[in-house]
Amino acid sequence: MVALAIIGFLAFIGCIVLLIWSAIKKKTERYWAIGLGVSLVLFMVGAANSTPSTVSKPPITMTRSLRLIKIQSRSQLQHPLEALHL
Repeated sequence: MVALAIIGFLAFIGCIVLLIWSAIKKKTERYWAIGLGVSLVLFMVGAANSTPSTVSKPPITMTRSLRLIKIQSRSQLQHPLEALHL
């Protein structure tokens, strides 16, 4: 859906330029105004449906780190010689 937002944004910029150009040349601006509205809707729909680019891992909390320490100390108590690397 990011592509839809990019297309909508580029069409929006293009329609603004052509709307200004047709206003200077005293031509009909109705078609460019309609295109401006459609491109704005495309941009909004594409931006609303886009997913975040990065997914962050949850931070290690104190309780989780304490659980890891307890698990490591239990394994060392069961095999004290392995903990000393003998």
